[in-house]
Amino acid sequence: MPVLPIRRISSIIPCMEHLLYAVNSVVPSFLIIALGFVLKRIGVITEEFIKLTSKFVFLVCIPSLVFINISKSNFYQIFSGIEAGIVVGSIILVFIIAWILSFLFVKDRKGQGAFIQGAFRSNFAIIGLAVMNSAFPLTGSAHGAILLAFALPAYNILSIVALSYFGLEEQKTNPKKVLFEIIRNPLIIAVVCALPFALFREPLAALNAQPGISNVTSIFDNAISLLAGIALPLSLVGIGGTLRFSREGKSIVPAVLATTLKVLFAPVLVIIAALFFGIKGEALGILFILSACPTAVASFSMAEAMGSDRELAAEIIVLTTVVSVFTLSAGLAVLAGMGLITPGV
Repeated sequence: MPVLPIRRISSIIPCMEHLLYAVNSVVPSFLIIALGFVLKRIGVITEEFIKLTSKFVFLVCIPSLVFINISKSNFYQIFSGIEAGIVVGSIILVFIIAWILSFLFVKDRKGQGAFIQGAFRSNFAIIGLAVMNSAFPLTGSAHGAILLAFALPAYNILSIVALSYFGLEEQKTNPKKVLFEIIRNPLIIAVVCALPFALFREPLAALNAQPGISNVTSIFDNAISLLAGIALPLSLVGIGGTLRFSREGKSIVPAVLATTLKVLFAPVLVIIAALFFGIKGEALGILFILSACPTAVASFSMAEAMGSDRELAAEIIVLTTVVSVFTLSAGLAVLAGMGLITPGV
């Protein structure tokens, strides 16, 4: 039996380490999604359960997770205006490209809005934070939560613009309504509430050192941490329960194209921009994960509520979710293999 040369073995081992790092970072979250899909099909969880828990997670648990991550972070060390600019800029650019392509590849008007939204809107608050927490356990979630504050307004504004413009009744976009929706978003509220704790970390730490105050704050910290702890698992199960795999008699081309834009083009665009500005390490990994996440499940309910093609929206969610298992894993493995990110740091 031929024996592998020492050099070949030594080159294979790092590759395997990078691949295992990527798989361990990405696959657990998608296994929970798969569990949710199975549980829904065998009747362990119901549509009503998914609706109630999704609302509870969106209004309470995910905001708690975002609050904890940001309030405990070193904001001045993590925040970067360039990173925020890359996030918002890439979202806008993919939105514009998707808008143009919708006229070429989507035949009916109500499908154009669903196509555009599916191509740029990431499931960053749930899948993104879960993968970041696994890939960069020290500060990944905090880093991602800060960037989430910039991504969310862009997602909401552009989604409403696209769905309103291409809605069945060609609804006019109301700037006041859009602004109100952004302001009342629980995740935005969580970010705003957490920022003072991150910005004035040292004075608050000194105040918290007082015996009476420390006891009170530790109680609240523990309560919020418990809520934050159930946010991602419960959210991932809910995502799995909402997945649909049927779209009878309709072209799959728009869904495939939207998936390509979402999980292939957008991540490549973000990586190029980040490397141009010299961004490496955790920051590069966070930006990649943000852009490579599958389409947000919320895009389905928004498409349905605003007269868009709900079936196309659902198909894009399914395709991006399935494909992103491989693209997220491959991307992290390649970045780690090239020495652009450091696994587990």
